[in-house]
Amino acid sequence: MRTQIPFVLIATALACSLATTPANARARTFVASYGSDSNPCTFLSPCRNFQQAVNVTDLGGEVTAIDSAGFGPIIITQPVTITSPPGVEAGIVPGVGSDGISITAAAHGVVQLRGLTLDGASGGASGLTYRGGGIRVEIIDCVIHNFSLNGIVLAPENLLAQSTALIKNTTVSNNGFEGILP
Repeated sequence: MRTQIPFVLIATALACSLATTPANARARTFVASYGSDSNPCTFLSPCRNFQQAVNVTDLGGEVTAIDSAGFGPIIITQPVTITSPPGVEAGIVPGVGSDGISITAAAHGVVQLRGLTLDGASGGASGLTYRGGGIRVEIIDCVIHNFSLNGIVLAPENLLAQSTALIKNTTVSNNGFEGILP
């Protein structure tokens, strides 16, 4: 006798699988000057740009720069840590009128940026803008300079959600208007 699986059970299993983390998401990803964004962002096969690494990193995961290079601007929509270890310069140089890092994450958690160098000398607008709500932003051991507008803009859109920021051992200098705009 054949056992039949009810259609509702199959449909439910399929619907639940659509809401899970992508199969290629990882808790820890890597970028390197010799990487490629078609790589899986592992230590042995790193990505080239921070944006691609963030896209395939688990919520609350970590992206680490292996060597010194420019790794492109980033739009962060989730809790994540982006780290440049001591001795490695992970640069972010945005295009004309663009921000180096834009944080729009609204979920609870932490976005931590550690050891990054953001340079707006190519006409970048602001170094870092935070417009999400309900997340903690930590900027540690970073350099943010030469932007035409502001170094750091902390302007959460959801004022009812608790948002906090920690800026520690960070140099914000030579920006057009404000170093840090709360």
